[in-house]
Amino acid sequence: MSVGPFEAEARRKDKEEDVLTSRVFGILNRIDKIAVLGLILRNLGIKIPDEEIKQAEIRLWEEYDGTIPDAVIETKSTLIFVECKLESPLIIEQLKREYKEGIAEEKDFYLLCITKHFLEPLEIKQARRECPKIVWTSWQELNAILRRTSESEKLDIISKGLISDLLKLLDAKGLRGFAGFKEINLKQIVKGTNAMHSYFNEISIFIRELQSQLDPSEIVLKTRKGSWFHRDGRGTRLEGPDDWITSHLTFAFGAKDWPFTDFWSSSYLFVRFYLVEGKDKVLFGYSMKTKGNSRNIDALIEKKNEICSFLKESRSISLVFIRSWREYVYDLYSGDEIVEELFKRENLEDAFRVEFCSSINDEDFSNRKMLEVVRDTLVNLRKAVKDLQLEPRIEEEEEIPQEEEKEI
Repeated sequence: MSVGPFEAEARRKDKEEDVLTSRVFGILNRIDKIAVLGLILRNLGIKIPDEEIKQAEIRLWEEYDGTIPDAVIETKSTLIFVECKLESPLIIEQLKREYKEGIAEEKDFYLLCITKHFLEPLEIKQARRECPKIVWTSWQELNAILRRTSESEKLDIISKGLISDLLKLLDAKGLRGFAGFKEINLKQIVKGTNAMHSYFNEISIFIRELQSQLDPSEIVLKTRKGSWFHRDGRGTRLEGPDDWITSHLTFAFGAKDWPFTDFWSSSYLFVRFYLVEGKDKVLFGYSMKTKGNSRNIDALIEKKNEICSFLKESRSISLVFIRSWREYVYDLYSGDEIVEELFKRENLEDAFRVEFCSSINDEDFSNRKMLEVVRDTLVNLRKAVKDLQLEPRIEEEEEIPQEEEKEI
């Protein structure tokens, strides 16, 4: 059966390495095999005549007497089992079993292992002592070979397009080797850094002036161990560079007597500046912790009628259920969408936080009116929170459970 790029989904396989295997070998099965597959195999020291490569069969997850290689490449004279790895470990005994089954076939046999290591793994070297025709390459090297192949004038336009798509996928997963820092990228970064410095400076001035304007209403800027704002707590893993840059800055405000432990377990008025596309530039309002906080959940349920009336009357304030604090995934409801059914206990327990918030329009964002809009909204919310008896209390400021520390 001819396999395609979506074979994993067709077989209900959803592991990342299965989907990647399906994309790579499904595309290799659909494009010029001599120009692409033949070149890849020659680079690995596997030489097969072009007339055989042209007729090569590529199959996925085919069973051979109890062992199931991820992919099989078979020609008239040659059989290749392929084992593809991303995060899962190489297991020497598994490699030996696959090799034993493959070498028993009456063809020239190779076991090809593809991993994301930059150097040949020790497990491959150890297995090769008993299985000499084990061949290793990396996804990064495969990326480099495909990139060179894509520049060939021999390739037809469809093959070039599919290889281009495959390279985008490998690049997006970080499966390529270092190609050098491009000067144009550095210039863009410097330009972007200068723009960010300017933006941060304006944010600093805005918050300081807002703080002074809120002072007569006895609303103050809250701090935690010298930290004046919260960044979104994204990751610092070497494999996750997309998470290195923060996506938002949140400043907390509240009445002078409001307890404030931190940005994830406390309740507070806030101003949040987003640094990513697809979000409002600025959100501001009142944020309550609900995950694991039965006191806040009980208060929201008890006051659901009054809350709905207040939000509907205000029109400019929306109800937000934050499902993930780390990724800031949320459900937003406005106007007539705000109904009492939203305050069911299971819905509140499923949310990490519940927020009453408003956003700034582009026109106000560009002038001093933004100060007035944010100030008046926070003052009005401060009064509403007091009237609705939703103010933070000392007893809600608890130590963060270990699992929630991981979430942020």
